[in-house]
Amino acid sequence: MLTYPEELSVTVRRVQDTIERIVGNGSAHGIRINVTPTGRIVALEIPPEAYSWSPDVLATRITAAHDLASADADEEAATRAPSWPTTRVSGASSLGSGS
Repeated sequence: MLTYPEELSVTVRRVQDTIERIVGNGSAHGIRINVTPTGRIVALEIPPEAYSWSPDVLATRITAAHDLASADADEEAATRAPSWPTTRVSGASSLGSGS
C-alpha cells in the first residue's frame, strides 16, 4: 500500500503526463501553430507570403495564432480535467505541524 505522499506523487505524475499530451492548434493569416497548455510552441508553420511582411506584422500575426492555440489547449485541458484522478486530503492536516 502506498503512503499518502507516494499516492500524491503518482497522481501528480499522471496529471503531468496527460497535460504533456495535450496540444492546442491555432492559425491566423496562414500561420499555423501548435502549443502545449503551458504555451510552449511545438510546431510553427509560416507561409511564404509572410516573408514580405514587416517584422511587426509578422510578430503580431504569430502572436494571434499563438493566442488561439493557447485557448484551444486550455479548452482541451479543461475537458480532460474531470477525468483526472482526485486525491484524498486526509493526513494533510499534519503537513507543516512539525510531527
